[in-house]
Amino acid sequence: MFKRVVTHKGFWKSVVVIGFVYAIALFLIQWMGTNFNSQFLSFSLKRIVIFLVGGFIVGFATTYGKFWGKLKQEDYKNK
Repeated sequence: MFKRVVTHKGFWKSVVVIGFVYAIALFLIQWMGTNFNSQFLSFSLKRIVIFLVGGFIVGFATTYGKFWGKLKQEDYKNK
């Protein structure tokens, strides 16, 4: 089922979009936690990688669940 989900049309596009949105939301929440301190905006490579990896993990997990449910529902209807 894993291979079927990750090769489904639109899966990786959805991972990228959801991951990017999550990375932006994570950035804004952390920036709010510093009371919008301007020093938080000084980007380091480590911080960018953390946001992107975190976004990818959440995007992949969310999209996988969405597509897995969709494929399971289609399989159930076809029986």
